[in-house]
Amino acid sequence: MAKKKTTPEKQFIAFDNYTDQVIGRGSLKDVAELIEVYAGDEGYDEDGIIENVHVFELGAEMTVNAFARGVEVTIES
Repeated sequence: MAKKKTTPEKQFIAFDNYTDQVIGRGSLKDVAELIEVYAGDEGYDEDGIIENVHVFELGAEMTVNAFARGVEVTIES
């Protein structure tokens, strides 16, 4: 029997551009719930959310390498 290939659920990250804070990450549903809680804690109304909160879809995870010869970081796919 062939193994069924599962597609991982897309992940998103919510960011508050005004305070430079990561609100949280997860599915769209998770991120929406996190934004609601965060907005309540910060006292944001609808306009505050629209102006300050940004959501980004996370892409494929990359490999990060650092070298001892100095501050040099490379990202390889």
